[in-house]
Amino acid sequence: MFLVNTFVLVLCIGASFSDPIQSIVPCHKNDHACMTTSAKATLPIFATGFPDFGVESSDPLILNEIIGDLSTLKYKFTDTIVTGLKNCDVHDVKLNLDNSHLHYELTCKNVVMRGQYIIGGKLFVLPVEGKGAYEIHCKKYEFVIDADVKLVKGNDGTQHLAIKKYKFTSDAQEGIVYDFKNLFNGQKDLAETVLKFANQNWKEVANFVQEPAVVAVIKKITENLNKFLKIIPVDNLFSLVKKTPTMFLLKLCFAIICVTSIKAQPCNVYDQGCITRSANRAYAKIIAGIPSAGVKVLDPMYHEMIEGDLSVLKFKLTNSTVRGFKDCFLNNVKMDMNKMNTQIDMTCPWIQISGQYVINGRLIMLDVQGDGDYSMKSGRYRIGLDCDIKKVKCKDGKDHLKIKNFKSKYVAEERVEFDFKNLFNGNKLLGDTVLKFANGNWKEVSEFLQSPVMNAHIKKIMSNANKYFKTVPLENMITY
Repeated sequence: MFLVNTFVLVLCIGASFSDPIQSIVPCHKNDHACMTTSAKATLPIFATGFPDFGVESSDPLILNEIIGDLSTLKYKFTDTIVTGLKNCDVHDVKLNLDNSHLHYELTCKNVVMRGQYIIGGKLFVLPVEGKGAYEIHCKKYEFVIDADVKLVKGNDGTQHLAIKKYKFTSDAQEGIVYDFKNLFNGQKDLAETVLKFANQNWKEVANFVQEPAVVAVIKKITENLNKFLKIIPVDNLFSLVKKTPTMFLLKLCFAIICVTSIKAQPCNVYDQGCITRSANRAYAKIIAGIPSAGVKVLDPMYHEMIEGDLSVLKFKLTNSTVRGFKDCFLNNVKMDMNKMNTQIDMTCPWIQISGQYVINGRLIMLDVQGDGDYSMKSGRYRIGLDCDIKKVKCKDGKDHLKIKNFKSKYVAEERVEFDFKNLFNGNKLLGDTVLKFANGNWKEVSEFLQSPVMNAHIKKIMSNANKYFKTVPLENMITY
């Protein structure tokens, strides 16, 4: 990964500054500590992808097909999306050009794979078969990668570094949660038996089934890295003078500025894959914020007040803090410039909101009232957005995109935990009864309560999006 950082720095600084600055590169070729520091800082940037150079996003990482042909089990994963890789910790990075060898290690926590599956065979002693949606949540994985590298002559006549081949080891160090829908065509007793076995014996199951998936992930990341290396001469990768940490951080700042200012190649409006990848990169910026453009940071997100005026229940949430939107990703984005409409399918692995509340009325079937502190934390949420868009002229005289309005659909796909302090003015019996009902019927309660709260979140995101769109002409985003 540090090679990616080096490339971006050299390219950007070389294009923007004078010759003395061009000679500055992140690390001495024998400084492994610097290489590791560089890799740690670069991974979140690299993970967003750089389409101008043919480098796709690594988080979310999209894998069209994974084939598992094991001794007693065959499976196929399709339309797989992997999230969480940008949060991996890179360590022990070593590059030895004399021996043509690259070594690095990764510790990855809370990596999630989800998509569609077909499976058939035996999972150890248990028969298993099915077809449907799947999700695998890996709490902690360790990877050790060793690669052979070589020098190749590029189109520019200079030498470039390339990864020839690699080997790896992977080790699941903490629990893995397997969730496969529609096993045995929906036969609940058979499916639960297999899933219980898999989740209780997660280590053994991982060792048995993991290799095809891990191979696919590392192969994709290596392909992206090699695309970078085709562009930058190897002579520009290293400095003969060891640089200080302060100089490294300064150069990293230059790199970030340059990357965000590179003009991206627009997507054809009919290229749904390109549109979705581009939208994910834009979404990351919309959530992270761009202060110079008035784009606020939205994780954490703040609400002074959210009001819910439902049929039988009224509530106010004040001074609320929301976290989790930085980890959301767009599964699918469709644009129709004839109808001036955009359809967005979005997944948030978790969302948490806390603050103060006032509530009064009926929660489906129970009376409820109170005021105090509250928190709500959800697992996976699915968000569908149907947006009307229009073209507007900005100060640069060019057309820019603007979202006029949107319709939304929200589905809590995993448990939501409700915690409201001081219900019924501290009456524990009544308060515990309502909370037990809410947490025991989280899906129904979420459907009842969610619209005012989720709409408030999405409105802030849409406001940020429109400010972001003012910075990017439509012609730089799409062709149609």
